[in-house]
Amino acid sequence: MFDELVKIYDARIELEKSIKEKKREFQESITSEEEKLSELKILENKLREEIYETLKKNKETAIEYDNKIISRNEKKTIQIIDEEALYKSLQDNAEKIQPLTNIDIDSLLKVGFAKKLTIIEKPIIMDIINAYNKVEGRLLEGLEEKITPFITIKNK
Repeated sequence: MFDELVKIYDARIELEKSIKEKKREFQESITSEEEKLSELKILENKLREEIYETLKKNKETAIEYDNKIISRNEKKTIQIIDEEALYKSLQDNAEKIQPLTNIDIDSLLKVGFAKKLTIIEKPIIMDIINAYNKVEGRLLEGLEEKITPFITIKNK
């Protein structure tokens, strides 16, 4: 009985050591591959920027290469850069904005701007801002349009 217990104990200890060593080796392997991946991403981003500029300089929007279509694009986003200025602008333009949304602007302003905008409130406000921008053709104060250039690669 004691002999059997000691044998099982020794076998369990050996297995635990083996598992721990394999986990360590596996983690080292993952870390090494993540470093390689990071380097590749940096190189890829640099090349994407160069290709974007080359396509832009040549006034091309896309090229075909190696059974792929490489396209130059721009993403336009509106960002809140000054919440106080936006709050005042929303107040000043509430009469123009109210018909564009079914949300009560006055209530939204009282709740949304009493503190920093939350993750839930920002999309609501951005929807209102986008509707206003479409109708008026301009941004409210406290906003900025950011243009982000990027390259897409698709199979042909």
